Amino acid sequence: MKLISLPKEIMQGSKIRAIGVAEKNHNISKIVPVADVKQTRRVFQLRNTLDICHTIIIFSVYSLCLFAPFTFNWGVLCGTSSLCRYWTLRLYRNSSTSGGSDMCGNHNNVKDLEMQAYYRFLRRTQYVHPNAFVALLYALGGFPYIIWGMAVRLFLVFHGTFLVNLVCHVWGRQVWKTGDLSRNNGYIALITFGEGWHNNHHAFQSSARYGLEWWQIDMTWYIEKLLECIGLATDLKVPSDLQKQKMLL
Repeated sequence: MKLISLPKEIMQGSKIRAIGVAEKNHNISKIVPVADVKQTRRVFQLRNTLDICHTIIIFSVYSLCLFAPFTFNWGVLCGTSSLCRYWTLRLYRNSSTSGGSDMCGNHNNVKDLEMQAYYRFLRRTQYVHPNAFVALLYALGGFPYIIWGMAVRLFLVFHGTFLVNLVCHVWGRQVWKTGDLSRNNGYIALITFGEGWHNNHHAFQSSARYGLEWWQIDMTWYIEKLLECIGLATDLKVPSDLQKQKMLL
């Protein structure tokens, strides 16, 4: 077996480079010790004032829910349910957006909404409405109405959203070529008024209807159709047959 000897200059150059890399790593470890880097890492970080406000709101909601068993009665439940349905009903579950195919991150895909004074008003006064609703609840029913009309309601909304974003990306059926993990889950759709048809939503983001098949129960769509019948909602968008054909797996 023949051994190949390298020139002395190449050997010396390699040794110098190896020594230089070792010294560089040694100097870096002096400046930033590895142990210190691990100690400064935090899983939960509050980066700005908005993060702090959101944390306070969520903590307040969960804390107030502890009073729910002690303030429950059927009058409170019926009264707050009616108020919540009236107050929080939205006529724009992506039904007016002309785009929908663009990802979120800016408002380029909702230019039609930005042109309407009503939605600009909602955006400017988004923090006024919940505070006004709290005041109305307290005026009508006192502390129990705040517990069930705000805290419990938000608790259910939060966890309904969490269920959709978690379960409907893990368990269910994919029907459309969306290039992601979204799935349709009928069990989640039943308890979230149709939001569980998540693969449908990812495939046709501008559609007002999430339950695209006749057997896919979508309570929000039924309400939207009722509003359309009485003239309170218009131009409800649904995907065409051609769009569906292109997206089929």
